[in-house]
Amino acid sequence: GRHGFVTVKNGHFAFADGTRVRFFGVNLAKDSVFIDRPQIDVVINRFARAGINLVRIHHIDDVTGILGSDGDYFNEDKLAILDYWIARLKARGIYLCLDLNDYRTFRGAPERGLEQLGRGTKPYAVFDQELIRLQIEYARKLLVEHINPHTGLSYARDPAIALLEIYDENGLFIRRNDWPTLREPYLSRLTALWNDWLRQRYGSTEMLYSAWVNYAGQPALRPDESLETGTVRLPKMALDAGVAATITDPLRAPVRVSAGALFAHDLQTTYLQTMMRALRGMGIRIPITAVGAQDILPDL
Repeated sequence: GRHGFVTVKNGHFAFADGTRVRFFGVNLAKDSVFIDRPQIDVVINRFARAGINLVRIHHIDDVTGILGSDGDYFNEDKLAILDYWIARLKARGIYLCLDLNDYRTFRGAPERGLEQLGRGTKPYAVFDQELIRLQIEYARKLLVEHINPHTGLSYARDPAIALLEIYDENGLFIRRNDWPTLREPYLSRLTALWNDWLRQRYGSTEMLYSAWVNYAGQPALRPDESLETGTVRLPKMALDAGVAATITDPLRAPVRVSAGALFAHDLQTTYLQTMMRALRGMGIRIPITAVGAQDILPDL
């Protein structure tokens, strides 16, 4: 930490004092994180001898990780192990990348069914306001309010923390095949956001009908769909349906799918901006990223 926090200068990673840095790192995930302290020391020594200067701590937020399962926010024993890793890595000059939403099972009122949404609540986490609030709350408690007893610093104030990920393999693009089968009330919520987006873009059902004609001359809007009633269905974004399906199924029509990609881009950008503002507002100064679908251009 003697050079300050990691930042970006002229498109390259650098420290606050202007010193350039290159990272050569490894991923440390789940059960490999929660080992005993003597073994941690052995592993860190081997990392250092190999020239590794960055470790990504990954997959620590599931039911076997640092989040408590008995009403307490954190499992203190698991969090203590994370504290030890950070302090010992820092002592050997090794920086860290931390993830926020990886495999978390969200909890809340039973009627919301949060525990049924799967690990990381993919892709619900990017559009549901309560889930976004819970992600911000978790980030604040972990990065700001918790103090590492070995360093006397919160993670937000520790320059050994070099990079931060908002989520891992999440988002509307990487989970595009799941749109038609989302659980309620989240499917209705995403559909409502979709209809709001279409209204802002097209104004009326008549204008949308005129715009949505696919390349075979067939309308891409069903007779029972209407912007005025908010009943325009989400597109089927799967890319393996074949040409025939894109001609005969209005939900797969290229114009609808294209609009769906633009909608997903706008909605996911809003989410990422919301998280970025919240994290910067907490005092997080390091580079922040997210891992989505690197093979899908708008997501990348």
